[in-house]
Amino acid sequence: MNKKIMILAISIPILCLFIVIVCTMLPWITISIGTALQPNPPTPEIKYGEFPFKLTYEINGEEKIVEDTIICKFDGFGADEGRGKYRKWKMYLASDNKEDKVFLLNVDKTTNIFYTIGSAEYYMNDIVNGWHVSDYSVVSFDAIFVKSNGLSGTVRATELLSEYAIRIISFSSSDPIINNFK
Repeated sequence: MNKKIMILAISIPILCLFIVIVCTMLPWITISIGTALQPNPPTPEIKYGEFPFKLTYEINGEEKIVEDTIICKFDGFGADEGRGKYRKWKMYLASDNKEDKVFLLNVDKTTNIFYTIGSAEYYMNDIVNGWHVSDYSVVSFDAIFVKSNGLSGTVRATELLSEYAIRIISFSSSDPIINNFK
């Protein structure tokens, strides 16, 4: 009798642990398998694009102009539980093949301010969730990217001017391409 109680005392917690693991992991495993079995979205006909741009801004009353080229490249397919399979794009500046935004100001050792230049999906005329990304404006002067202590966020144009004496005057870039996906 003692052996049976001992076996039950060990088996029940193990069984409970197994049930908890199955109940928490099974949905994620199911989603992962379902996502992996989905077909890839159509491949873009045009997989590479260059988009010259000009950014004019003022910092402490001094006007500055940045002219560069945005490079966009098709980077295969990705998958996640929110979107399923999707087209991946790389985007960077011709002058700096690591950055996808324009450096404006180094505030201190831990904080830099950048100007976001849009997304590769916009320039390559990709379709996201049935909407043409090109239907939306490329960037907003109200969405300035700030990187501080390894974290990132945005700052409004009014704060940008009052806190950092930066004013975005204009941003212009070449239009998105007309792309087809097959």
